[in-house]
Amino acid sequence: MDTGNESTDFSQWEKRLPQTPMGQFILDVRKYLNFDEWVERIRPLYFTEMPKRLKADDYAPFSLDIMIKSVLLAYWFNMNDGQIATSIDDFIPFRCYLNLFTPETPSDYSIKEFRALLKKNGLWKALLEWVTQTLKDKQLVLKRGSVKIADSLISRTFIAKGIIQHGDNFSVDKYPVIKRK
Repeated sequence: MDTGNESTDFSQWEKRLPQTPMGQFILDVRKYLNFDEWVERIRPLYFTEMPKRLKADDYAPFSLDIMIKSVLLAYWFNMNDGQIATSIDDFIPFRCYLNLFTPETPSDYSIKEFRALLKKNGLWKALLEWVTQTLKDKQLVLKRGSVKIADSLISRTFIAKGIIQHGDNFSVDKYPVIKRK
């Protein structure tokens, strides 16, 4: 993450979040979804199986809350593991959502392996169903977003990291939203 001219005071960014569709989505998800139950449910697997799944240099034990939210961001924005890892690394609204204010971020490999851990133990589908049901109980529905190729700052980072080809540019085509049924 380039911090040259960027403020490390994330509170200013959080105040600006509602001014964008992505920011409003992030605030809504924070408001309506609490992952404490899921953190406790996954904890025994995370600290026993994840170190076995990852090489020592890929394993930095991020909080379960961060890992759960990372895989869900990828799902909601229809991003692959490389795209979401880069977006978390470079995009302040995602960092605000994750409460991740350190230079270290989950790698694409750790995100992939965390999702695989959830799938292997039957928790990925259950997590997605829980999100849907929790929102439904509040008379809300979540519509996933989509990614398209267009010019943006993130796209230049993706090109530099080899995630997309030069000439392709990444941006969000349609933001996910939470709205009343």
